[in-house]
Amino acid sequence: MDQLLLLLLLWTCQGGIHSKNPYCTIQTGSVRVSEGDNVIIPCRFSYPGYRRDRSISLRVYWRAGTSQTCGQNTFIYNHTENDVHGNYTGRISLEGNPKEQNVVSLRIQRIRRTDGPMFCCRLEPEDKGLKPWQNIQGTFIQLSGEFSVQQVDTIPAIEGETTVIPCIVHSATEEIREVKWRWGDRLTCNNNPNIVRWTEVNGSQKQSDFSLVDFPRDVSLRIEGVAPSHRKHYCCEVKVGNKTALSDHGTELAVAASEPSVGFSVTQSPELTVQSGGSASISCSFSPNRDPLWVGVYWRVGNLTGPFAYHPSQEMVHPMYKGRTELRRETDLYIRNVQEADNNTSYYCFVILRFCEDFNNFSTETIYGTGTRQHVTAVPLSPRWKLYIILSVRCVLLCIIITAGILGHRKVKGLWFPAQDKVIE
Repeated sequence: MDQLLLLLLLWTCQGGIHSKNPYCTIQTGSVRVSEGDNVIIPCRFSYPGYRRDRSISLRVYWRAGTSQTCGQNTFIYNHTENDVHGNYTGRISLEGNPKEQNVVSLRIQRIRRTDGPMFCCRLEPEDKGLKPWQNIQGTFIQLSGEFSVQQVDTIPAIEGETTVIPCIVHSATEEIREVKWRWGDRLTCNNNPNIVRWTEVNGSQKQSDFSLVDFPRDVSLRIEGVAPSHRKHYCCEVKVGNKTALSDHGTELAVAASEPSVGFSVTQSPELTVQSGGSASISCSFSPNRDPLWVGVYWRVGNLTGPFAYHPSQEMVHPMYKGRTELRRETDLYIRNVQEADNNTSYYCFVILRFCEDFNNFSTETIYGTGTRQHVTAVPLSPRWKLYIILSVRCVLLCIIITAGILGHRKVKGLWFPAQDKVIE
């Protein structure tokens, strides 16, 4: 059965020309699908100089290949000339109009193992005074059933907390022998210089601020005492037998200050009351001081360092909320089937914004709200049930009155007409 996978996380800003007229593109790092699925890969972009009139006519291209940098891969789609590479004929199309919105998406039908696995967008302005720009990182397609590691694109954290960056290992045929975590400021994993390594010998040991959750069963990275210096990209590499699987783009750790001072704020209502069994919509709004290239919204439950009630990657959502939460109106938390266990629980909205700054350069800002406490009340009785209860009570009272009347009648009758003693002859 065809499955349409829309990548809602649009990360990694690339491209640009100069600081006076910065413009960038952004794509998610990877997506995991099954062979035969349909997939949509968005490419979000900013116009030069933050132009809002969208007066620039753009030519849209897509590349695909095996190279880790987009510039070395083959063009498979030309939007203007409607030119499609032979291997993708009848299977790819463009979704989105750059004149109406800052996103153009490549739709691929019936994914094959020979496709890609890397896909990159390229934008060429028809204005001769502007240079073309493209994403150099791209989006990697991972097929289920293949030995691979999966990471989420980003995780928000607060200074001082202990956080975990997941590394999910798929289709490992043997026990994990070795794990490497690489980190740095670069967007692609191979370009980051810092490496920490664990094996069977030191799998349970802590190295600086880092440790593994439970080697070899869970090789996710635990970071204690998160600090601003931990604002990096973290990449997982796993060795099983003679095979190695690694992430190409990793996870960005977006660290929020314990006392935020950035130029925008997050607003939440202090309290919300909802009936048990119903649905709750918890509002969250923010006011950035300039237009972002990308916005990510996350919700944590219990306290500011609690688990996720909502994360774009379901792997990050707490089991109690998995399948029950989603975003409405882009930022509001929607909870289905509110339970008594949700009573007096606080929910915190985290917002991450990325801004296009310069050539191949962007900035990330993270801030959070003060929380919304949810009160859960019992379901009130419907008018019909109230009528049933009133009628039932009246019936019971009527039965009591009738019974009391019968017993009283017998007692009175006994006083006025006492029984005669029988004479035995």
